[in-house]
Amino acid sequence: MKLRETLSRLDRAQRSLPFKIIASVVLVALAIAALSTYYVVVTMPGQKEAAAAVATESQAAKPAPGAAEPAKISQEERSAIEASQRMYEELLAARTSPGSVAVGLGVLTVIGLVVIWLGLGLTYLAFAAIAGGVAYPLSLLGLGGLSRVLLGIVALTAAFTALMQGLRVLFSGPGPVFAIARNMLIEATRMKVSLVFIVILIFAMAALPGSLSPDTPLRYRVQSFLQYGTAGSFWIIAILVLFFSAASVAFEQRDKQIWQTMTKPVASWQYILGKWLGGCGLAAALLVVCSAGVFLFTEYLRQQPAVGESAYLAPREGEGPQFSEDRQILETQVLSARESVDPVIPLTIDDPNFLEGVKQYILDNRTRDPEFAQTQSMYDKVVGDLYKSLLLQMRSIEPGAYKPFLFRGLSRARESSSPVTIRYRVDAGNNAPDQLYHITFVIGGVTYPSQDVTLGPTHSLSFLPSLIDENGNIEIIVHNALVQFTQEGQPIVTPNAGTISIPADGFELTFRAGSYQANFMRVAFILWIKLAFLAMLAITAATFLSFPVACLVAFAVFLVAEGTGFLSLSLEYYDAVNPGEKIVYYNIVVRAIGLVVAWMFKRYSDLRPTARLVGGRMLAWSSVAWGTTVLAVWSGALYGISVLIFRRRELATYSGQ
Repeated sequence: MKLRETLSRLDRAQRSLPFKIIASVVLVALAIAALSTYYVVVTMPGQKEAAAAVATESQAAKPAPGAAEPAKISQEERSAIEASQRMYEELLAARTSPGSVAVGLGVLTVIGLVVIWLGLGLTYLAFAAIAGGVAYPLSLLGLGGLSRVLLGIVALTAAFTALMQGLRVLFSGPGPVFAIARNMLIEATRMKVSLVFIVILIFAMAALPGSLSPDTPLRYRVQSFLQYGTAGSFWIIAILVLFFSAASVAFEQRDKQIWQTMTKPVASWQYILGKWLGGCGLAAALLVVCSAGVFLFTEYLRQQPAVGESAYLAPREGEGPQFSEDRQILETQVLSARESVDPVIPLTIDDPNFLEGVKQYILDNRTRDPEFAQTQSMYDKVVGDLYKSLLLQMRSIEPGAYKPFLFRGLSRARESSSPVTIRYRVDAGNNAPDQLYHITFVIGGVTYPSQDVTLGPTHSLSFLPSLIDENGNIEIIVHNALVQFTQEGQPIVTPNAGTISIPADGFELTFRAGSYQANFMRVAFILWIKLAFLAMLAITAATFLSFPVACLVAFAVFLVAEGTGFLSLSLEYYDAVNPGEKIVYYNIVVRAIGLVVAWMFKRYSDLRPTARLVGGRMLAWSSVAWGTTVLAVWSGALYGISVLIFRRRELATYSGQ
């Protein structure tokens, strides 16, 4: 009895207004103190100066290949040194910037305030103490992985429960729309079809960090976690939203529960809107929990030692003073928001000279085969094949030769102080993994030290934006050779063994256009917009179809929308002409249907939020706004269709039984 009375008094205390105010002030004060402590530690006097000295020493200790006197620094060497130093300064700035920690603490503080004002502050504190009391002994027994999974499950479950309670309070307003949305959230925690996916999602998110191998380079660990954490959680939540939204509407019609709703003064548009708000609320709660977990653990991984480091930005003993390449790629190409520019294609497919050459090629072939390219489809295929072949030839460089590539539209990069990164891929022969090629770049008139590259993988090289001209253009010359210089400045060219080719998607310039944190927020928002569209899609299907059929239709549309990118790429190679150069009309119909589907979901596919996040690509606000507008229009159209269907159906007719 005493225990029950004590618990009852504690429950009354955590629900009282004075406790909520005091606890909120304490929580905010702790968050501010933690952020201030972090900032003071990372900006202690001497840390930045010592690290900058290490950067200067590391670059000065590395003369370029072929340099006769290390004491003399050539223009190309000085440019490379300055680019590396500028990059190191950015790494130091990222380390001392409290932005990432502030965002993480902000997320935790908001969730904590929600818990406090729901009257569950002491309850959650007790659960946290119990979880810590169980996890700590497990870690002492050598079961650190199990301990972390347990803490992850408790944290994710607690955050999800708090957000669901907060949404119920948010939907406690008057009117049937909020009542239906609130009942749908309650239904989400009771229906088996939703509970199964929620449990799977929480366990998967808690176990995912333990699947990362510590022997893998840090940049790959971060990319893998972002890929599986973001894409995996989105797919699980999407399937849950589809099944749950369809089940909520279909089961109410099947079990005649909708009679109790529609016989009251509830309009069809109110019922559909309430169901959609409930589905969007469930998706938002799950997505916020998963996104917060992914963001916080990514920041934790970011502080771990990279390859060649003993600690964050601290070179390992015996590795030399140079900062880690693994760290450089992680900070500048993964945890970033970059824009990219491709080289200018000097020849278009509608160029008169090219079309004249195609005409002559067809006439020459018709002397041997009069039926060659007589139809429009055959002609288009010949034009496309010749154009691709010509582009490949323009991107091929023979041993000892070189080719220039012009990049335009780099005015923003020139105005920025951040280094510009060249991302390139080199193919030769069968891309033997044991072959090493020497590639030399001349960037804006400055010859950089030759790069030793393997065939197939993507490589990178950075340079200062000051090399870009006033018009935002820069010319980069690629030598298929090792280029060195004598003391007199005469070049010594050592050709590679074979001809190299640069794929169409294997050469680009990238530059920082925003912060990783803001990009992450935009990605999370657009994922929620997609989930909102899927909720309306499932509700619309369930208004006139049974649960299995509605799920099948909604899931099929979801897969088509997600696979539109692959569909568009496949249509480029899908031909209506068979090897005998005869038209297959069935293929024409299939291609026409594919083109219509690709057009319908093109904007949905072009967003590619997860791919942009994992690749460190910028998801611009313009893309977010346009994608949101398109998906909102589609959702509005589906909403109108579902309302019309419900108005025409006799959902609450008394049967006399």
